[in-house]
Amino acid sequence: GINAEYMGSTNPDVINDSVTAIFTSFMAVMAALKVHFARQLTLGTKIGDLIHKKAGPLFAKVIESRVDKQWQDWATWGVQAACRTIGMSVAMVLFGYVNAFHAAMAGADIFTDGFFAVAHKQGWTKELIKDESMEETAVQYSLAAAGIYWQVLCGWSLPWILTFPITLLLLPFSIVESILYSYTGLTA
Repeated sequence: GINAEYMGSTNPDVINDSVTAIFTSFMAVMAALKVHFARQLTLGTKIGDLIHKKAGPLFAKVIESRVDKQWQDWATWGVQAACRTIGMSVAMVLFGYVNAFHAAMAGADIFTDGFFAVAHKQGWTKELIKDESMEETAVQYSLAAAGIYWQVLCGWSLPWILTFPITLLLLPFSIVESILYSYTGLTA
């Protein structure tokens, strides 16, 4: 049971405020994930509708001519559902590339800022290479291009032998991520 001494020495308002803060943070993260997913769904639906606008009538007529009369009403619906499914798939792939581009650019920016500061401090360069200079931008874009290429080449992940120690170290975060995904209804 709960220790009476602990209960007597604990301020319930502090506990309540702490639990409320944790719950509010949890809900904010879930809302952000839902908004991100909603954007993907909206884009996918729009892409699917554009595909259906051009290809839908053609495919619906072909399908209607090949099915029994009782199923002909479903041809248009089936073609629209297929077009929207294709649109969703295209949107998910596009978002994957957009996220990869953003991650590569952000990572290259962080790396170059730190690297050039260390290079100057160690005396490898005579003067500090400033942020947004031509040199920094050239290195940054080269690293970003290499990062995007690596992500696409590896199918968005590293071989398990390279990630195992990091995965083990980050296991608590992976568990929290899985819980968030389960609460938002998304799949990892």
